[in-house]
Amino acid sequence: MKDGWYSRPVLFVESVERAIAFYRDQLGFVEGQRYEEEGTVLLGEVTRGDCTLLLNCQQPDKIGRGRMFISLTPGLIEDLRAEFERRGAPIRDGCGVAVFAASIRNFFSAGTPVQGTRPTQTLVTTGIYGWSRNPIYLGMLFFLVGIGIAIRSPWILLLAVPLAITFRYGVIAREEAYLERRFGDAYRDYKAHVRRWL
Repeated sequence: MKDGWYSRPVLFVESVERAIAFYRDQLGFVEGQRYEEEGTVLLGEVTRGDCTLLLNCQQPDKIGRGRMFISLTPGLIEDLRAEFERRGAPIRDGCGVAVFAASIRNFFSAGTPVQGTRPTQTLVTTGIYGWSRNPIYLGMLFFLVGIGIAIRSPWILLLAVPLAITFRYGVIAREEAYLERRFGDAYRDYKAHVRRWL
């Protein structure tokens, strides 16, 4: 990871195995990590030089499309906060940053990847995850609202509403289904005791 962040294009494909074979055999890529469930490869990684692609077949409605995945370390989040303050948009209480950073620290402590493109190793239910099932998204929303207030932009504040809806129905719903398949009753019990947001 260079300078505390990295990004990867994610390509949605019909079959990760066939896509890996194509990139490997036809284009000279080297196969990296892969994640399987019940004999089906759901996620794969191929690399050629400085180019790494993530291949995903878990969203059939997106086949043929792509997305950019970006990962930030907790230190870089603090650097972004300092940059906003330097530019005259101080984030006084830092609520969004604090919630987001605490969420990331919980994942690192549990030894499970933050990246949604990598398989979850452990069901994290302690720390800030004992109060909210989705503190990362909550922190992002708090951060966005904080920026909107700091720079007095009603447009940024209004953006928080469709973003929250997108998180809820476009991301969290899929993540919850995945976690229920992966952890079964343990995740259902967690859902019954901890709210989705607050």
